[in-house]
Amino acid sequence: MLYPIDRFLDYLKIEKIASEVTLRDYYRELFRLNDFLLSKDISNINLISTRILRQYIYNAKESRNLASSPTAKLIAIIKSFFNYLEEDEIIIKNPSRKIKVPKKINKIPTVMSKHEVDLIIRSVDFAPLRYRKNSVRDRLILTLLHY
Repeated sequence: MLYPIDRFLDYLKIEKIASEVTLRDYYRELFRLNDFLLSKDISNINLISTRILRQYIYNAKESRNLASSPTAKLIAIIKSFFNYLEEDEIIIKNPSRKIKVPKKINKIPTVMSKHEVDLIIRSVDFAPLRYRKNSVRDRLILTLLHY
């Protein structure tokens, strides 16, 4: 086991005042990394290379079918852990330094068709009687919001 994991989690909890959810996510991910490293017979933390970390990220992404956002979170956790180890002088060289977080893909929003907008504007006429006294106003508001 990578003994600094416990120290890192204590650091997050005490100095960074991390939430329980954050601590749980970091704990889970770092122990998965630990299991992966042990499966590769890497017990010395200074023997971890950038290549090994990339293998882990690739395996995690494939086996858990991770999208870009969870993959970015996984990489951020790993980088945060190794930055801590480097600052605390537990490791000689930071293997996560060359690993880049993937850019977030902004999805194009879907818009309603002209027909759908017309249906919404006309729906004002089918409102219950107590709301129809404002139907002209409501139709105007919806039309203005559309344009």
